[in-house]
Amino acid sequence: MRALSVPLVTIAISGCSMMGVIPAKEAGPYPENYKERVAGYIDQAYKDPGSLKSVSISQPIPYRIFDDIGYIVCFKANAKNSYGGYTGVKTQQIMLEPDNTWNTGGTNGCEQANYQPWPEMEQRDS
Repeated sequence: MRALSVPLVTIAISGCSMMGVIPAKEAGPYPENYKERVAGYIDQAYKDPGSLKSVSISQPIPYRIFDDIGYIVCFKANAKNSYGGYTGVKTQQIMLEPDNTWNTGGTNGCEQANYQPWPEMEQRDS
């Protein structure tokens, strides 16, 4: 049993580096247009993007999720559901790669994000 403990520890430790904040130089060019890209995602993913309330957004954070390397942007918003009722403020984490923008399905990197109000998202038509 003792011989197995070293490889298992090595696997566990190396797995930790597969996801998380990375140095900016490893993440590629800073996405100056991050708000436009996240707004585009919102327009496609939300049923009524013009109804968002209490919207805030973080600045991009250099991040790695397994083989995907880029920047995550976190945003919080209160959105309407299919019945027209507001669901409460929820957090979303968006990965920005040079050629791709996608929802990570998690919020692990968002706990360290500094959010700023994003009133432009509350004052637009869908």
